[in-house]
Amino acid sequence: MTFCFPSKSIKSYFSVKQILMGTLFIIFCIILFVIVRIQYLAASSAYEQIYLSNYAALNFFSQSLDHSVSRLDDEFYDLLSNNLSVSILEIDSEDSEIFKAKNNLIDALEKIYNSSEFLNNVFLYSPAGSAKEYFLYSTKLSSASDDDFLKEYVIHTCEASLNGANFSSSNWSIHTIDNVPYLMRIICVNQTFCGGFIRLDTIEEQLNSIYRSGTGSAAIFSSDHQFLLGNSKLADLASIAQDSPVLKGESGNYIFSCISPDMLEMEMAIAVPTSSLSSLSTTNLTGFIGICAILILLLLLVYFCFFLMYRPFLYLSGSMETVARGNLQFRIAKHSFLREADRIYQTFNTMLDQISSLKAEVYEKELEKEKVSRQFLQMQLKSHFFLNCLNIIYSLAQTKRYELIQKLTMCLVKYFRYLSSNSEELVTLKEEIDHIQNYMEIQMMRFPGKITFSCHVAEELYSCKIPLLILQTFLENAVKYGLDFSRTSPVTLNAVSKKRNGSEGIFFTITDCGKGFSEELIHFYQKTSQPVLIHQNHGIGIINVKNRLHLIYGGKEELTISNHLPCGARIEIWIPKKGGE
Repeated sequence: MTFCFPSKSIKSYFSVKQILMGTLFIIFCIILFVIVRIQYLAASSAYEQIYLSNYAALNFFSQSLDHSVSRLDDEFYDLLSNNLSVSILEIDSEDSEIFKAKNNLIDALEKIYNSSEFLNNVFLYSPAGSAKEYFLYSTKLSSASDDDFLKEYVIHTCEASLNGANFSSSNWSIHTIDNVPYLMRIICVNQTFCGGFIRLDTIEEQLNSIYRSGTGSAAIFSSDHQFLLGNSKLADLASIAQDSPVLKGESGNYIFSCISPDMLEMEMAIAVPTSSLSSLSTTNLTGFIGICAILILLLLLVYFCFFLMYRPFLYLSGSMETVARGNLQFRIAKHSFLREADRIYQTFNTMLDQISSLKAEVYEKELEKEKVSRQFLQMQLKSHFFLNCLNIIYSLAQTKRYELIQKLTMCLVKYFRYLSSNSEELVTLKEEIDHIQNYMEIQMMRFPGKITFSCHVAEELYSCKIPLLILQTFLENAVKYGLDFSRTSPVTLNAVSKKRNGSEGIFFTITDCGKGFSEELIHFYQKTSQPVLIHQNHGIGIINVKNRLHLIYGGKEELTISNHLPCGARIEIWIPKKGGE
């Protein structure tokens, strides 16, 4: 078989010009593809880091909010549980006592209001006395009508609760009153209600302060993703399932970071439009295409692309990773030839300044509150104990038992002298034991024949230093919960020297013969650290002791709560002899 070939050679099918143009076109496409791909990867990395940075800022702000409202809940519970003026309103009292109680409660509400920068107002409602009393304190209400709307809403909610309706939530929940969204919290103790309102626009202002540079915007949503406040262009983003940093909404693409605080039924979000960064992906693209047409400048084009387009994003990514590792003091000192990269650097530094400022402010407030808390734990005494002692003196005076009156009065003098004269954190064990014995003698006079107290302390421990009033809380509980009026109730306190983990320490044991602790309470006290829970009506004193020991000894102490066989409670405390000084 014979094959026929065309008369022209194969080389004549392609000219040198065509080969050169094809080669240049292929090189240009490859370079263009590489450039676009590099820019895409760099932009994706920047989006991811911006998302993580915004999320970290939101998380820090969310924790600050949770801590602030947790403090408010503790103060609400403390006011309802420990303020004698609340009890006076709940019973039929004289007008002078009620007037004084009202003034005291207004002062207490003002103190709570001033303790938080977020509170819009704080209120107390007591329907249990001879007349229904309502108190509200605020300096932020714009008009008297605001007061009327809030008062009507609070009273309606409280009355509904008294009629059997449950509160909508145990956290701070969203309520819209007169077309204004609020976070509201109501706590009830013995049919008296206390709580407060936080306007969402107050939180929005704090949230917007994180992004003063203007490239991002904030929004607040309900827990079911309904838009409440902020940039209305972000209204549809919260309901979109998020599997990447960038979400596509009706008004464009956004780098969307969202978080929900644990104690607030709401969601907070920061969104940065990708359009503010999109110009980076096309900067100098026309120049690159012209350079690709000239083979002589090919290497220069690659060099130009790498150092002007890719390296700024690499440097930004490395900087964000440095911050993600916890170095909030880092700042970008470089300057880029690209205006957009410089703007990102400035935005990055601004965000770090704001986060550091917010963290320092919260830390200083925590130090101040911790100092006040420690002073309060040292100096607090319960008013009902003092009133009970006065009642005993009154009863003894009616029966003309003057010797017992003198004895009880002298015990009270010693008790209050000890509380008022000791300003130090640590006292000798001998001083604390003398105070405890004096305290228990008062209790035995309160309940004659119903309590016995035995104290066994090794004499060589008398000179050791221990925290002030650290044992009285447990003895108060032993009297309060271990007293059985049908028989004599023994209470014991033992202290011996004992080694643990190679360190010498003092081992205290306190027992009674009451009902002991429930399994739920024992499990709760076994937790390594916790604040006073908002739903916890009992155990505040024990948690305060536990936290105070941790502050003084830094975790070297040991506190064990258990039940004593065959019945009763058993408290075991071990503290090092050296430490806490």
